[in-house]
Amino acid sequence: MFGCAFRNFHGKIPTNVKHGRLGKTGGGAIWNRKSSRSKLFCSSSFGFTLVELLVVIAIIGVLIALLLPAVQAAREAARRMQCTNHQKQIGIATHNFHDSQNALPPICISADRPTILMILFPYLEQQALHETCMYNGLYTKADTVNDADVYKSNETWNNDTGSTTGTQHMTDDILKGLAGVSYFRCPSSHGSETYKKTGDGRGAVSDYAAAVTKNVLTGDETRHWWRFYSTNVANDAANPTKWQRTFQGPFRLPSLRFVAGTTQGDIDSGGAARSIEDWSYDFSMAGWLDGSSNQITFVEKHIPEWAYADIGTNANSWDGAYHFTYPGSQAGNVGRIISSYASLIARGKNDPNRPDENTNWDCANHREGNEMLGSSHPDSFNVLFGDGSVHSFSRTVHPRIVIRLAVAADGEVVELP
Repeated sequence: MFGCAFRNFHGKIPTNVKHGRLGKTGGGAIWNRKSSRSKLFCSSSFGFTLVELLVVIAIIGVLIALLLPAVQAAREAARRMQCTNHQKQIGIATHNFHDSQNALPPICISADRPTILMILFPYLEQQALHETCMYNGLYTKADTVNDADVYKSNETWNNDTGSTTGTQHMTDDILKGLAGVSYFRCPSSHGSETYKKTGDGRGAVSDYAAAVTKNVLTGDETRHWWRFYSTNVANDAANPTKWQRTFQGPFRLPSLRFVAGTTQGDIDSGGAARSIEDWSYDFSMAGWLDGSSNQITFVEKHIPEWAYADIGTNANSWDGAYHFTYPGSQAGNVGRIISSYASLIARGKNDPNRPDENTNWDCANHREGNEMLGSSHPDSFNVLFGDGSVHSFSRTVHPRIVIRLAVAADGEVVELP
């Protein structure tokens, strides 16, 4: 019973205890209590030296340094997957629209009228937002020139009557509602920025845009694609069908019918937004002659980080509202032109492919050079195809491959990068 008590600090039992020789105190469990206490119950204090502490801290630092990139990579993988799912939802909505309307949604109805993402609201479980747009006159068809009952889908949702702004319907609640559609944003981009309250591009922002191609193989790449629609008024007296056949990508503009008295000048300049009597969607998936699995439909946009919180015209031309296309500097927020420019794809989040990147897109040396594809993902960007699949493209992919996959009927089979 005394085995534990009589072991010294080396773990051995003293010899005199083994042989039953107790101290002279007699009857006590411990012999020579005063002289033997240190031997029988010797305790030792342990601690770390400064060198040992520094070594431990260094090891912990190395482990954290090794672990942190893995954690960041895991988070980015999760964000990329969420981004992919957002684009797939847009793809499903596009198919549901086609099944319902027997046609594809247009890029926009007209300048300052609802855009493709807004037109897809009912097919993205956003019926309440769609009804808000209907109630506020955004889909109203005109009875007269510049009909006061027709409202634009611009930064204020106004009807331009009585003053430079007219009656305005865009409230903060509506703005927050438009910004609340999570499918339109990549989780790797923007952070908490979902809308801009001031500036030319005031409104809800998006990280995805429709792919727009206009005679890219022949060099006819216009900045003002939003006005190239079919109408009952000849767009060009010498060649009335010129503008109708310039689109080559997955989406088109609708055929429009203007009320009597609408001037050609207003039609050409985008000033006839409130004079549209009717429209129709004419282009369907049957026009994707290369097959839906070989057809790019929506792309991720390159948005430099400096434009996120900036509300100036230049910044908003990169990162502005997705619900209108006029003036021309805002068109890239709705549709990105897939062009033959070498700077089509950004090499990073803040890639200075062109010296004028910090200007707005509507510049004299052609905006397409700035309308680059890209993302906040490292080394790649996501692309939605017509069959609903999403593919990740490297930033180093050749622009010609992207062009071939965006053109709807070039008859060329391209191997996916």
